[in-house]
Amino acid sequence: MISPVDGRLLVYRDIAADRPFRIKSAEFDLRRLLADDNLTRRYQGGSVVILRLYLADYHHFHFPDSGVPGEPRIVPGRYFAVSPYSRQWAVPFYGENRRTITLLDSDGFGRVALIEIGAFTVGSIQQAFVPNIRVSRGDAKGYFELGASVVVLVLEPGVVQLDGDLCRNTDAGIETFVRLGERIGQA
Repeated sequence: MISPVDGRLLVYRDIAADRPFRIKSAEFDLRRLLADDNLTRRYQGGSVVILRLYLADYHHFHFPDSGVPGEPRIVPGRYFAVSPYSRQWAVPFYGENRRTITLLDSDGFGRVALIEIGAFTVGSIQQAFVPNIRVSRGDAKGYFELGASVVVLVLEPGVVQLDGDLCRNTDAGIETFVRLGERIGQA
């Protein structure tokens, strides 16, 4: 599995549906992130990979594996800031921000939920693929129009072994900078 973006990465393994986990100053869980009880049950016990983009990062996102993507689903919400400057406000931005969820029936990692989360300055999340048409690992999926943003991969239990350095760094509270196309795990 490759990183779908340039960004700062955290990984969480064996995620329970209602187990809160933090990103920046906010807490959320699978249930709130996915906004779908069936998906929450499917991914319970799996892994979550969070990739945070800075303003200067490449704001296009790509597919982490080959497979067939489904129709994107928009989860409505408001646009809250996700930069470090917004830490002074107690805003549950990941649970409230507008996001797009696409399910990818991947060749090597089961059904992967690909989630793009827009931030205050990101007026839109654009998709650049055709649903239900096969894609290759690394193909363009879409882009954010402006600003800092987040891409999240939600993985089913037992389908991926995330790279050890990424897991150790997350356990130590350290984000790891990864580039688009770098390996982040294996089947």
